[in-house]
Amino acid sequence: GAASALVAAALAGFGAHVADRDDALEVGRQLVQETRPDVMLGGGEDYFYPDGAAGVFPVDPAPEAKSMSVGTANLAAEAEAAGRQIVSDAEGLAAATAAPVLGLFANESLAFQPDPSGEGLEYAPIVPLADLTAKAIELLSRNPQGFVLVVEEDGGLDTVAHDNLGEIVPQGIAALDAAVGVAVDYAARDGETLVIVTADRETGGLPIEAEDDPEEPAESGVAADESPSISGEDGPFPVAATTAASSWIGAPATTPAFPCR
Repeated sequence: GAASALVAAALAGFGAHVADRDDALEVGRQLVQETRPDVMLGGGEDYFYPDGAAGVFPVDPAPEAKSMSVGTANLAAEAEAAGRQIVSDAEGLAAATAAPVLGLFANESLAFQPDPSGEGLEYAPIVPLADLTAKAIELLSRNPQGFVLVVEEDGGLDTVAHDNLGEIVPQGIAALDAAVGVAVDYAARDGETLVIVTADRETGGLPIEAEDDPEEPAESGVAADESPSISGEDGPFPVAATTAASSWIGAPATTPAFPCR
């Protein structure tokens, strides 16, 4: 399950083999025609319908919006013809009672929706990652041979961190934490399930840096090419520290805090 497109690199690495991570159409083809995971839940509808085909989700919420499908084959139809249930909303997901299931809940990432103000996007997953995780476990745990489930939250972490949207990152962390909670609760009941939580890398401009040079206040305290610990992305939420006194400066007063499992 994923808050991103199912054909994104991290998930695709478990179900497809391609030379280029951007070869999303081939990833989608392999998922449906070759590896066929029992449960696939996430975004990326556009890659499962042929170019020009009207999928469930338009480009934007405007009434005249068109689908932006970019595929070369109707993989969703192929999957359904092979006996896989196709779902596209929370109600359909809740009604799914057996694998195999393909859930496509957005054109691309299901984590972001148009902001009600009409400006930009807001972090508002169509289906929460915790719900995707719970349904996947419900369906997969019926297999007497066990299962492997890969869950990724990158919409509110990786993607927005690249753009230094520090106000959204905590929302992504909370969404991941809720999904981990679902998995941990199941593991506690089952007694034979291993839960691994990890990250593939750091992104974004949330580094701990030295103080700014008073003569160059617009420059970071340490150049990105001088320290591997500096991201090189000049984000709006720097945290600077003086090494001698170990005192903190520059941390925003509104830095959010929340409990995690």
